[in-house]
Amino acid sequence: DHRDLHSFPTRRSSDLGPSPGPPTGTVDVTTLHWNIHRPCGTSNSGCISLAKQRLAALANEVGAKIVGTVELKGSPDALPGWQSTGVQCDNSAVMVAPGWKITNSGGYCMNGDSAKGFAVALVTPPEQVQGCSALCVLMGHVPHGSGSGTTGHSKIASVCGNAAGSCSIMMADWNTDNIGSTWSALFGGGTTLVEPNEITCCYPDYSYRFDHTATNVQGATSTGYKVFDPQLTKFPSQYEHKPVSVQLRLPGVS
Repeated sequence: DHRDLHSFPTRRSSDLGPSPGPPTGTVDVTTLHWNIHRPCGTSNSGCISLAKQRLAALANEVGAKIVGTVELKGSPDALPGWQSTGVQCDNSAVMVAPGWKITNSGGYCMNGDSAKGFAVALVTPPEQVQGCSALCVLMGHVPHGSGSGTTGHSKIASVCGNAAGSCSIMMADWNTDNIGSTWSALFGGGTTLVEPNEITCCYPDYSYRFDHTATNVQGATSTGYKVFDPQLTKFPSQYEHKPVSVQLRLPGVS
C-alpha cells in the first residue's frame, strides 16, 4: 500500500490549519478542485458569480497551485493573473498559479458525453519535479459505469506526450471511490497517490466518495487535505460537490 510510504501524517480537515511549507526537497503542488454542477454553475447568473467568488477565496485560503473546475461557466475569470486551459467540454478548466506556465492544452468529452468532460494542460512548474520536465494536469468529470471503457487517452497523449505516463496529476469528480480502472484507461499503468477518500457528493444528500486528486509521479506524498462544506446552498444547488484541496508534494531536483 503506497500510504505506508508517506513520511508525513495526513491531517484531517478538522485540524487542518494553514498549509505547512513543502518538506525539504519537494515541490508544492497544492490542488483545489470542485464540481459546482449544472444548472447552478452553468445557467444561474447569481450562482455562477458566487461560485467564482468562493473559488478565488478557497484557492487563496489553501495556497493552491493548480485549480480545477467542472460545470462552472467562465471559471478562469475567477483567478485573474493565472494561466488556464480556457473552458473545455462540460465547462471544465485547469488553472495554474502565477509562476506556473501552460505550454499546451485541450479538452475532451469522455465517452462522447458533453456532460462528462476534461480539460488537460501540459504545465511547467516554477521548480522542476524529479523525473518530469513538465507535468500533465487534468480536471475532469468522469462518466458513470465501468472505468475501463473511459475514452480520452489519445487526447491526453496528444497534449502531454511522454509526460502522461509518469508525470500526470488528475483532479476530478470520478463518480467512483475506486479510480484504478479509469486511471488505467486514461493514462495506462497505476497511481502512486489518491487522496482524499472522503464523502463529497452530492448536495443535499452527501453519501459518495467521488472527488480525488490522483497522480502517477514517483515519490508523491501528501501533507494533508481539506474537504470544504458546500458553498452554494442559498441557491438550488442540486448535486453540488464539496470542494476539495490536497497538499500534494512532489520530489524536487536537489
